[in-house]
Amino acid sequence: MSKNNYAAVGFLILALVLWGLSLALPVWECGRGGTQLNGMFVLSMGYMGLFSLTPLWFCNLIFIYSAICVFDKKHTPRTTIALIFAAVGSTALIGPYFCGAPGSLDKGTGIASGGVIWVIALWAAFAAISLSKRKL
Repeated sequence: MSKNNYAAVGFLILALVLWGLSLALPVWECGRGGTQLNGMFVLSMGYMGLFSLTPLWFCNLIFIYSAICVFDKKHTPRTTIALIFAAVGSTALIGPYFCGAPGSLDKGTGIASGGVIWVIALWAAFAAISLSKRKL
């Protein structure tokens, strides 16, 4: 395995660990009461985002794609696709944050630590894909 492949595996592991951590932490705060929604809840309710055409939920697919790029020797990584996933996911940092938590059906008050860690995990997955390029 080349040095790039070791680095790609390292970034993939980092991305998956950070993604798992983001699922356990609060992702954003909702409403005036500051109700926090954790990452696992947001991921499980992602289908609502799909119906409202929110592209952020699709960004989670970068983790599957990065594993394919790192471990499948026949696959040629497409860094443009990964860059789009990471860039779209980064828009989570600028809001707006709409929430549907009980008693706080209004605009959210901001992103929490889990959301920031999720965005960092997206960029780590992008790094894994970028480093997994193979010469044909």
